[in-house]
Amino acid sequence: MAPKSPETDVGTLWFNGIDVEDGVYYTPEIAVQAFATKISKLTRVPGDGALHAALARANLRGQPNLSASPWLNDLSAVHWAAVLSKDADPNFRKAIAPLVEYRKGRVLEWYPGEEAAQFLDRYNTTLGNPDYEKVPFYLLLAADPRTIPFSQQFLLGIDYAVGRLWGSVEELQRYSSAVVGWKARVSTASPRPVTVFAPDSDRVTRLSATELAGPIADWLDSRPRAGARLPCERLVGDDGTKANLLKVLTTGGAQGRLIFTASHGAIFRDPAKRHELQGALICQEWPGCGPVTSGEMVAAADVAKDADLRGNILFNFACFSAGTPSRDGFWFARQRPVAAGEEFVARLPAKLLEAGAFAVVGHVDAAWSTSFNEKGRLQLFCEALGELLAGERLGKAMYRFATTHAAISTTLLQWQETQRALEAAGVQPDPLDLVQMWLNKNDARAYSIIGDPAVTLGA
Repeated sequence: MAPKSPETDVGTLWFNGIDVEDGVYYTPEIAVQAFATKISKLTRVPGDGALHAALARANLRGQPNLSASPWLNDLSAVHWAAVLSKDADPNFRKAIAPLVEYRKGRVLEWYPGEEAAQFLDRYNTTLGNPDYEKVPFYLLLAADPRTIPFSQQFLLGIDYAVGRLWGSVEELQRYSSAVVGWKARVSTASPRPVTVFAPDSDRVTRLSATELAGPIADWLDSRPRAGARLPCERLVGDDGTKANLLKVLTTGGAQGRLIFTASHGAIFRDPAKRHELQGALICQEWPGCGPVTSGEMVAAADVAKDADLRGNILFNFACFSAGTPSRDGFWFARQRPVAAGEEFVARLPAKLLEAGAFAVVGHVDAAWSTSFNEKGRLQLFCEALGELLAGERLGKAMYRFATTHAAISTTLLQWQETQRALEAAGVQPDPLDLVQMWLNKNDARAYSIIGDPAVTLGA
């Protein structure tokens, strides 16, 4: 009997991400009921105290959806800051200084070992109750995730538009110069080009190609951009090759292109390869089974030295495409080793920034189909990309994912509070409800900006 597909088997969960050494899914398929049993034990464990408190405060203040507020584009109203380690190299501070001056921002300091709540407390504010005069809305964490962990970045993301920038002093200098000194080759009134890239070499990528990438392209094509219609370039299915993607990354520069990719992220068990290659984008050349070769994925080393991506923003829907946490969100669902042990920013987005890209949006964890195939979820992607094409700042466009994370987390907390009472009354909650909430919460939380969150597309 042929295996069921993710499109038809609603009782099984299918996950993105390929273990390149043997070419199998890093997180094996799992029955919804079995997965619900595992996470029901996790959700009963006290923890995430800072998140719970922040959500409670956010609910009490009754603030509307900030992602719909046009004033969030105004840096004079909500402000901008770079967050550096208190012990940062003076040359590092010097490298970021032109960007700080350009944004008319300031520098905040993160003390070694502190958490988000402690950081905010030193600036006389709290999680869930932001004051953008004290801590600006746009925050660029110019620090290694070992200094400011991804978990603390996610907490800040409840109230702030957060980006991450990390590399050598020279890399930071180049990035600052690219953003500060870049001049568009096309008028800001001209419609921005869009490329949508999505291989479909296996059952999971067929789903993301047909139910995420394709509908996004259709949605964008149906809406005028800058007063004109400019069809998306579609590199989907058989056209989702490494050669085609590299062509876009080499020749599509300096014009403010939006590049959206949906693919598997490459996952490496070998620690010697993990930092350089994890999160690489697997392309159509991979036949859907067997080990993944270097010729079947786009990694940092594949980005040409003469690549010119100035003014471009990329959104890579793929596992670990922005970075890898110390322990991924599915450690309990597999027997394989956890993803890292040490947190790090993915090398591919860092290399794309070196080539002049303004920012790269990606995932800091595994990705899965519930990101887009539930009611209303696809619209999150479409609206965020649509705002970018309309000239909105990236952090504002992506903030809708943060508010979704907060809303689902609140619902999940309420579910936890009533679960035991229901079970005591002999009522068994629908396991699919728990699974969907848990997956959607983790997914919305893990989208991360590599680069300055205040950039706009091509300007």
